[in-house]
Amino acid sequence: MVLLFFVVTLRKKKNYAIKIIDFVRDITEEELESELAELDVYRETDSPFIVKFFGVYEKDSSLLIAMEYCSGGSICDIYEYCKLTFNEKQISAVCFCVLKGLEHLHGKNITHRDIKGANILLTQAGVAKITDFGVSKITEKDNKMQTMVGSPYWMAPEVISQGSYDNLADIWSLGITCIEMAEGGPPRGEQTPLRVLRMIPALPPPTFKDPTKWSKDFQDFLSKCLQTKAGNRSVCKELLKHPFIRNSKKLYKKELKSLVLSTISDVTSQKREALQKKNGGICGSSPEKKRNDGEFIIYNAVHFS
Repeated sequence: MVLLFFVVTLRKKKNYAIKIIDFVRDITEEELESELAELDVYRETDSPFIVKFFGVYEKDSSLLIAMEYCSGGSICDIYEYCKLTFNEKQISAVCFCVLKGLEHLHGKNITHRDIKGANILLTQAGVAKITDFGVSKITEKDNKMQTMVGSPYWMAPEVISQGSYDNLADIWSLGITCIEMAEGGPPRGEQTPLRVLRMIPALPPPTFKDPTKWSKDFQDFLSKCLQTKAGNRSVCKELLKHPFIRNSKKLYKKELKSLVLSTISDVTSQKREALQKKNGGICGSSPEKKRNDGEFIIYNAVHFS
């Protein structure tokens, strides 16, 4: 059993997300390995574009993992709960942040392997941050990976069919995430995951349903991410210089602050309602019913089993 709490420290008045792994309750060996592997990756990272890891603490029979709290929710939350898609400036701002985060990861021989809207969080300060390193991989330089992991709709062709791949698989996933932001879901989202796994290596790269809605710069950026042959994709350094991304270096915070300000209320309330429904009406305490636990004020407890 894994629990996620939002807490505020009483002394410093800082917000944290606390993930609690309870060893007394049921937790599979696979889940534990994933959590520990994720910690190994977080220890290697130090970037303003990656969710910050503060430390691991033992308390009784539990492991407490302290993470940065990103109050704006995820990219997926925006279109799922607010029924909104992203405009080009917002997509460019998110892509700038993600590319900076990936540039840091790839420089440390870390491949995320699950870039998608649900794993990109937004802060009220206007920054998009990469999170969830449960299937990420640290490799030796120039070594390739062989395990097929990730989320089917965002998987690169070589991850599915070729048996070996490198960090350029993350670039493909970013391209799919661009379509996800633009259209409110990944391409081929109406298909079953198994069918999509067959389609991705066999068909040309996906594109927008209506390309005329989008600028030539955006379409060109997308094409540089979504190349079937991994070696033809641009790397992070090249994509950060692309005309679609260049201006976001100065403007990304403005665009994302405005987005979070307009959506945070709906995202927070509707996400809480969805979690309560998912957990049979039990989703921990509401913000009005906070619990003082000595050092912390503890808000919403979310159960993941």
